[in-house]
Amino acid sequence: MDLSGACYLALVPLLIIAADGFIRPEMARRMLSWYTIPVIIVVAIVMVADLGLFAEWGFRIDATPFLYLTTPREAMASVSSSPLALLALVLCALSAAGVVAFRGLVLPLHDPAPRAGFAQSAAVVAFIVPLFIGVRGGVQLAPINQSSVYFSTDDYANQAAINPAWNLFSSLVHWQPDRNDFRFTSDAVAERAVDSLLGKFARPESSPTPKLLLRIRRPSIVLIIWEGLTAKIVAPLGGRRGVTPGLTALAREGILFDGIYASGNRTPKGLPALLSGFPSQPVSVVVKSERKSAALPTLSGSLLRAGYHTAFYYGGELEFANMKTYLANGHYGRLVDKYDFDERDWNSKWGAHDHVVLSRVLHDMRSTPRPSLTTILTLSSHEPFEVPMARVIPGSGTEVQFLNAHVYTDRSVATFIDRAKHEPWWDSTLVIITADHGHHYPETPMMVEEGKAQYAIPMVWLGGALAVRDTVIRRVASQTDIAKTLLDQLGLSSGEYRWSRDFLTDGAPSFAYYAFNDGFGFVDSGGSFVFDNISQRVIHEEGKVPAAAIAAGRSFQQTAAQAYIELGKPRPLPTAARPARRAPDG
Repeated sequence: MDLSGACYLALVPLLIIAADGFIRPEMARRMLSWYTIPVIIVVAIVMVADLGLFAEWGFRIDATPFLYLTTPREAMASVSSSPLALLALVLCALSAAGVVAFRGLVLPLHDPAPRAGFAQSAAVVAFIVPLFIGVRGGVQLAPINQSSVYFSTDDYANQAAINPAWNLFSSLVHWQPDRNDFRFTSDAVAERAVDSLLGKFARPESSPTPKLLLRIRRPSIVLIIWEGLTAKIVAPLGGRRGVTPGLTALAREGILFDGIYASGNRTPKGLPALLSGFPSQPVSVVVKSERKSAALPTLSGSLLRAGYHTAFYYGGELEFANMKTYLANGHYGRLVDKYDFDERDWNSKWGAHDHVVLSRVLHDMRSTPRPSLTTILTLSSHEPFEVPMARVIPGSGTEVQFLNAHVYTDRSVATFIDRAKHEPWWDSTLVIITADHGHHYPETPMMVEEGKAQYAIPMVWLGGALAVRDTVIRRVASQTDIAKTLLDQLGLSSGEYRWSRDFLTDGAPSFAYYAFNDGFGFVDSGGSFVFDNISQRVIHEEGKVPAAAIAAGRSFQQTAAQAYIELGKPRPLPTAARPARRAPDG
């Protein structure tokens, strides 16, 4: 990350040097000074501001201070307990050292050949390619982000690895003002509507008891998150036959949930929905903000406090979309990704094939202490749908590739489960198979863009820890509801999962909300609708959709967007409320 930041800053000097053959050397030296000295001072200011703010806020400097420019009192409250005089001294020292080093050591090295012209300029410009490689942090699939430098299960160590200047300017580039563009009623009215939807009861004793599906109170848990597993390819859910026969057979061994909907349409949206019960946003992605994702509760964190050992397996790059920071902050004890597998087991784009990853999981679980939470995110059924298997479904085109990729993953998962049944841990384990999101393939007649069919996903529970077999539970619920439902089954606290509800409780509201770019969908037992935020109207509906349901969906979107804005936001205390700094001993 330090190198990436340096390469960003070196782009302008490189262009100045490339122009040496066309401008006077004295002018080139002045231009280098006019650029470099302000950069030195700005970077020094950022570093010192980061020193002052980190102790108060607990995260490296980002665009957050700019939110307080209109409220200077709050800004000063945030730094009022910092040693301002010492920080000012450090700022002066850093700036002076940088300027002296530049003028005394670096600038004298600029000795352009007189009028070298196009040859010199072309040679210098050739350095742009390695500079851009440095800017993106290498030639790997995902450009550098905070996940790239996370290396520890200790959050302080991971924070220390982040370059503050890089972090600030990256957050400014991706910054979206904390403005709720989806407000259509008062916050109080919207909150009440959402509380009603989520079944929040005024008195804890009035909450219904959930239906228990487990015979063991503290089973180990294997959570398989299947890339792009849409209900449209699962036969018992009315989907196409012959694509997932393994999952169909497994459903008969346990519980099939009919009526589950993904919260979003991409993996970075599906993970926080599944693991944190946090709904997808119409525009933003919560895992891309290290500060916001770190504020979310996680299943791994809740289970860790209950004595579980935790691990996350993915055949691709965990740095993709900043997922690694979210998982590390979620207290996963072990993170395994593509670089833990041999390159001969990779496909051309993403990483290790599913059967390779699942075999590794099976091997590792033999030595994993119990109880444990093992989470697996598959990838072979992601575009470009490259799988190490002969084509089963005939035809050509992307949709056929999509279907064959799911045939492969289905066989891989079924083989994993078949082998797991012979392991000693099987009888005390709950296996949950679900999707990170749905998919627009396979296309069906009369399929509506962003309609509920694209977000319908399966969920299957099986394993020796189950007390119920060969059962179908038909209830409309969201991916976000899985976290609280599972924790309630384990008898663990789930109060921090504000957006999740136990849909197995009798009388629990039956609905699902999902978000897409500039819109949302809403499904309940009476029908469904798709709402477009641009035109501010319902663009599709099925069944009977009363005005109250539309208002409830818009309230959910408004309140969820406000929750995203507030997530991880520092709340500075007034200066007078801060405790006095204790004098050093002696």
